[in-house]
Amino acid sequence: MAGAPASSGSRFRRWAALPLFLLCLADARGAIPLPDHALREQAGAAVVNVLTDSGSGSGFLINGNGDVATNFHVVEGSRRISVKQGLRSVPASLVWGSPELDLAVIRMNGGQLADARPLALALVEPGPLQDVVAVGFPGAADVILSSNEATPSFTAGNVGRVVAGSWGDRELRIVQHNADISAGNSGGPLLDRCGRTVGINTGGPASRITLSSLFEGRTETASGVFFASFIGELADELRRQSIPFAQVADTCGAEIPASATAASSMPALAGNELAQSRNLLLILTLVAGLIAVLLIVALVSFGSFRQSLMQLGSGALRRTGQSFGLGRRENPAESLAGGPVTIRIGRGRGTDLRLNSPELSRLHAELTVSRNAHDGRLDYRLRDCGSSNGSHVFRDGSWQPVREQVVLASEPLKLGGLTTTAAELYANWRRENTGGAGASGAGPATGAAPGAGGGGNATNSPKDALPSGRVRRDERTGDVIPD
Repeated sequence: MAGAPASSGSRFRRWAALPLFLLCLADARGAIPLPDHALREQAGAAVVNVLTDSGSGSGFLINGNGDVATNFHVVEGSRRISVKQGLRSVPASLVWGSPELDLAVIRMNGGQLADARPLALALVEPGPLQDVVAVGFPGAADVILSSNEATPSFTAGNVGRVVAGSWGDRELRIVQHNADISAGNSGGPLLDRCGRTVGINTGGPASRITLSSLFEGRTETASGVFFASFIGELADELRRQSIPFAQVADTCGAEIPASATAASSMPALAGNELAQSRNLLLILTLVAGLIAVLLIVALVSFGSFRQSLMQLGSGALRRTGQSFGLGRRENPAESLAGGPVTIRIGRGRGTDLRLNSPELSRLHAELTVSRNAHDGRLDYRLRDCGSSNGSHVFRDGSWQPVREQVVLASEPLKLGGLTTTAAELYANWRRENTGGAGASGAGPATGAAPGAGGGGNATNSPKDALPSGRVRRDERTGDVIPD
């Protein structure tokens, strides 16, 4: 009987340790993911449509004072800002903004929206393969559905990686993911499955890449690659500005199964299964990495893809409007005899034709120029790159939006607030990059009214180097700017 008290005490210690074991297990797993309906309800109460006099975007409530986080480029230069949820909208004003981080905070002037509730900021970086949900207001969906009610869209995906990059001159942490977003999603939250904000969606996908002769000059569009600023970057700025917000510092883990309490009786088996799973994952990762390395070695040996790949691998991500490029082409003066030329147009660095207009996005549009095989004339195709203020062509007496379509050389085009023509853009690019003449047979449009673009031939004289009444060259910076 002398051993009875010890046995009883031992049993007590084992039972007393069980709650601690379960607590540690729950802590290791992190917060519990929400069911779909709960996640939709929580996000729907916080995400708002940000409306300005020049476009729209998304945002989300961060506190009970009516403060909304969004991208700086959504509200940049706007005189009128409002936020909308459902059928109700209230005016707002800019409280703080950073062009370098592309982050901003606006405040609702008319008080809180009735159903709005703030989201918490998750300050732990999400890991690769973590489930995420993008929430916002893609403009294309609203146009197609012609809806007056601001109801957010949800898309699910996974984190690819978190890397150091920049939208401008300041480095920050950027979350790469594959939850589909488009123009209008800018400023909306990237959520984990627990309903906390891990990032602010900013742009994507990458611009088209012209592959080498190995692929016969095909132009491919990168898909499934989108970017968000890690939410910790915003949290740091909110602290500096003394703007309150809610935060959490744990991860979003899987829900604890009902049989978790049985794990304490089989620690060796659980450990072996976990080790086997990790080994299998390691093997699969190594195989995938080897395949990726072999593919990169094959591609890096050919054509202009080499420079684009090197820039992407360096982590120097740069926001260009609401789309992304992979840096300048190695030879911007490539000849039309070798195939079509695609000219990236915008006000940001890394574009082929940089126009210093505040209404242009950093990467606003792409103009593809090719030579017609039958008559030798130039053909033009314009593609909008998800710009804030859109691209338009003047046809049938009105400005019509352009997503991607063939345009005539002298048809009036409007990029943001800049009126020009395809021939003008190509001629200016030629002068900027090759020092040569513009496109023959189509000179600058000089008329003030839409549709009044002139014909004639482009010249090589400095006086005629830029279209009259349209744009001019800044003598100090060399940029092409509105006249």
